[in-house]
Amino acid sequence: MRIIYFRTMTRYWSIFIVYVLTVSFLGLSAQDHLDSSLKKHRAQGFQFLNLRLYAEAMNEFEQAIEVAQQINNDSLVIDLTISLAELMRISRDFNQGLDLLAKLENTEKYPHLHIRKLGREVALIHEKTYPPDYHKLDTIRKKLGHAVSLAEQYNFQIELAGLKNELGYFISRNESYRKGLPVLFEAAELFLHLKDTQNYVSAMTHVFDDYMELKEYKKTDSLRNYLYPLVKDKDWYQLQTNLYYMFSKDLRRQNDSMGYFFWLSKCRKAEVLYESSVSNQHMAQYRVLHKTKKYQEQAAESAQLAKEKEVELQLEEQRNLELTLYLSLLVLVIAAVVFLLVRERRLKTQLNQTNLKLNETNQKYLDLVVESNHRIKNNLQMVISMLKYTSKDVNAQDSVALKKISGKIRTVSALHKHLYLEVHNEKVSIKKYFEEIISLNKEIASSPFHVDLKVPSLEIESEALVYFGLILNEMLSNTFEHSLSDIKNIFIQITDYSNGYLFEYGDESSHDETSKEGNGIQLIRNLVKRVGGSGFHLATDVGKYQFIFHV
Repeated sequence: MRIIYFRTMTRYWSIFIVYVLTVSFLGLSAQDHLDSSLKKHRAQGFQFLNLRLYAEAMNEFEQAIEVAQQINNDSLVIDLTISLAELMRISRDFNQGLDLLAKLENTEKYPHLHIRKLGREVALIHEKTYPPDYHKLDTIRKKLGHAVSLAEQYNFQIELAGLKNELGYFISRNESYRKGLPVLFEAAELFLHLKDTQNYVSAMTHVFDDYMELKEYKKTDSLRNYLYPLVKDKDWYQLQTNLYYMFSKDLRRQNDSMGYFFWLSKCRKAEVLYESSVSNQHMAQYRVLHKTKKYQEQAAESAQLAKEKEVELQLEEQRNLELTLYLSLLVLVIAAVVFLLVRERRLKTQLNQTNLKLNETNQKYLDLVVESNHRIKNNLQMVISMLKYTSKDVNAQDSVALKKISGKIRTVSALHKHLYLEVHNEKVSIKKYFEEIISLNKEIASSPFHVDLKVPSLEIESEALVYFGLILNEMLSNTFEHSLSDIKNIFIQITDYSNGYLFEYGDESSHDETSKEGNGIQLIRNLVKRVGGSGFHLATDVGKYQFIFHV
């Protein structure tokens, strides 16, 4: 039964792997096909547009837009739609071009494309004939102004130059030549900055036209002498045609017949050269298109033959692949099962041995620590007893010093008592520790005292806690030594303060002012630093200590 189950699972896994690989391959092939189709339709669309085959160009652009929509390439959909709308303008189908641009959404996400869209809308609205009540000039002015603002905002220098040129021409023709001139000069400066001499001359042609309409003939004469050297040796035939025509028109208005016929003749020559260059370009495009079509037909035939052979090879490869996969999977599964079983058994044995060693080591460590704390406590008790015995044979002043030393040793001993009782707990309750120290001081104090202890059940690491005990012990000693009050009422309080705690100690009595900077206070300051405390303060008039610490 196990062998049958294993064979069944192996077969299912093999089929699943073949299926996944096939789907992945087909998905990648489909994506590559769509990308190739998009590039093809886009390139052919622009080829047909250059050849003025507008119907064919529209068809290619529409197919390219469909493919771009399939692969969810929004920016390319917008770019191609704007190109299609420009084609509608050339073919004078203004309404359809405006409808295409109106349906575009989220163009603001792509500032460069959004500016192009606004420019095409302006061109379509400007060239379309509207009823008299339609304020198309206001619409054009608004859209051009918005496009200029966006180009300035995103620092699109090339687009800004072109838009300024269009805006200046529009203002000159529809508002005032004087108002249009500054905008045209701005456009010309931008083209000059971009080293685009051809468009610079185009903008200055509009400037020349404005000067001519304003009858400022000295400026037109100067500008003619400046612009002609810039274009005379170039192949900018369409620009030359427009410029030479402006020159002839200007000289006719100045009643210069010879100049008029001279520049009109040059205008006609430029027109002939322009038509000739366009014709040559079209012929070159036709040759490229013809060769491309021929290569595509040959490629299609080769692809068909290759596809038939590929199908035969795929069938054979699929059979070999299935057999190879079955054998490979069988070997892999067997090897994996054996490896996992051996590895699991080995790890389990190692884990058991490691746990036993850790338990033994931990127990030895605990026994050692407990014994160590116990011995330290006993040794400290023995030292205290020796000091107590010695104090009987010394004078009163030395006896007081021995009692102070004995109190400090008792403080350390009390901590080891807690560590011993709690079996080496790294953190000890500060409240319990303070109660122990207070109890020890009551046993050795020369006069009774009362303590009001308000300390939370805060646990502190034993290494730091011993310093807290020494601080408290020293403060108690200072109360007994320097407090001028007959009755010792002591309060000890720890409260939350900012991100830490506030320690307060007081005996509600004035101390001798000379005690403020004595050895005891210096010792307390050093111990406060040891626990990371700050803001230490002693008010001798009320016998109050305080500082801030963090746990």
